[in-house]
Amino acid sequence: MSAAPAHHESESGPSSTQPQRPPRIPKPKTFKHSLSQAVVQQAFEIDYYTQRTNSWRDHKIAEVVHVLRKCCEEPILEHKDEFELVIRGFKHQSENLKNKIYDKFVDNIHSSEISPEFRKLLLDMVESTSEDRWLFIWLVGSVMKGWRGTASLSDQDKLAKPRNLPRVERKSPLGIDDLLN
Repeated sequence: MSAAPAHHESESGPSSTQPQRPPRIPKPKTFKHSLSQAVVQQAFEIDYYTQRTNSWRDHKIAEVVHVLRKCCEEPILEHKDEFELVIRGFKHQSENLKNKIYDKFVDNIHSSEISPEFRKLLLDMVESTSEDRWLFIWLVGSVMKGWRGTASLSDQDKLAKPRNLPRVERKSPLGIDDLLN
């Protein structure tokens, strides 16, 4: 006869009732210096996440990215006047600005109207990448890149990189005689 192991109140180790912390997910190495949704999903293809998502059948990576991007939009707009426009890329902005946006981003995940299970998945993914915040930085960058291509979003125009002046069309190509005269 085997008995279940006794649980002692004085044990300092984690109990089986404490939730498991999500594993650290390092930023994927890419050859093109940019991430994609497929590369992000591949980074999270570990037992911890495949078990929680039924191998990404219950929660598709596209819906995860969509909700996380939505959670980024408001804090970016809220702090748009604090961006140094001459500094290219969000990851090179001040730590203070990045921390403000990150904190509001996490608050938005907590207050989103989503199921508790989905919220836990999103928060775990953010926590798994929190050491260097690579997922968050990629999300903010993708939101800002999306705004650059949308001329009708006047609020986001300040975040877009400066546009070049329109090209002046040449009337006709110069011939060798034109260059010599």
